[in-house]
Amino acid sequence: MCSEEMENVCPGKEAAADPFHPEAAVSARTLLPTSFVYSPSLNCLIVCTNDTSLQVVDVHSNSVIATGTVAGGSGGTFIKFLENEDKLFIACGNRIGCRSVQNEQIFLNTILQVAEVPKHDTVTLELDIVKAGLLLSALESCMATSSTLTAQNPVSEKNLTNVLMTLRTAYDKTVANMDKLPMQGIKWLSVLLTMEHSVLTSVLNNALVLTKAGSRGPALPVLGDVLQRLASMQRSVTDTVSSEKRLMFNEVDRLETFNSWPHMDYRWALPGPMAEAGFYHPTSSTAEDRAMCFTCSVCLVCWESSDQPWSEHKRHSSNCSFVKGDHTENVPLSVYSATAGAQIVTTK
Repeated sequence: MCSEEMENVCPGKEAAADPFHPEAAVSARTLLPTSFVYSPSLNCLIVCTNDTSLQVVDVHSNSVIATGTVAGGSGGTFIKFLENEDKLFIACGNRIGCRSVQNEQIFLNTILQVAEVPKHDTVTLELDIVKAGLLLSALESCMATSSTLTAQNPVSEKNLTNVLMTLRTAYDKTVANMDKLPMQGIKWLSVLLTMEHSVLTSVLNNALVLTKAGSRGPALPVLGDVLQRLASMQRSVTDTVSSEKRLMFNEVDRLETFNSWPHMDYRWALPGPMAEAGFYHPTSSTAEDRAMCFTCSVCLVCWESSDQPWSEHKRHSSNCSFVKGDHTENVPLSVYSATAGAQIVTTK
């Protein structure tokens, strides 16, 4: 295994500094590769070492372009790249994580973060540097207007300040580290925002309200993304809320509401296309085939076999921001699969 492309994980070599944590002290230690996989779509090797860290090796330059830590895992690590689905699968101890490639990047540091956590536990949101910048800008704008929201829905200014400063610190560290990386490694940079789940949820929910009111479009998809991640960590709670009262900007959540959809024999109006077009099927609906949009709340019934979801949506609600392609909180299936939480395997 001791070849040029594996230089940074061979015995006797000093471990490369972690670009996700540029200020972390790195001591000289022996790192042994325990397993590795090749990703055709990324044209790189993803290597697991004996200390449960990960290294991404660029095939062309034979250099380590990114590193990460399999946080939460313990014990032996198994890794596999699913070429047909373009997903990375990692099993470590009793945790199993599976994430898809998005924008030529895989979020490695949180791939084993469990999908279900207590409300007051500390969690980590891993964002690419562009999304982190948009979220930071949105929170800075919210800081200037938060007083107008406080009277309607009390928000702790201290919590908002803490989230903003924590994100700013993490973002600045990542930006400062860009010059130290090879060109191929920049696309792997991510910003880690670690805070209490309940604090993040409160602050970001109110940031969403303010962002929508201020028509600050580009930040809406980012807020939708991080809020669906936080909501998925409280799945046992959100699953008890009816679909009419839940935020349905996550395509996966919309898709799950179509379990009792009566038109499974139709050509176009099937659960997948319906959810993709922004519709969800209310659980307490009096009409068997009632479908509502998560954005404009248009309600359509009496679907026919020739109806196409996108066409019907546009025909009945042409001003819907989702139909027009404007920025919304929508979280596509591809985004969800790139940030999905890990599962814990239990034995009886």
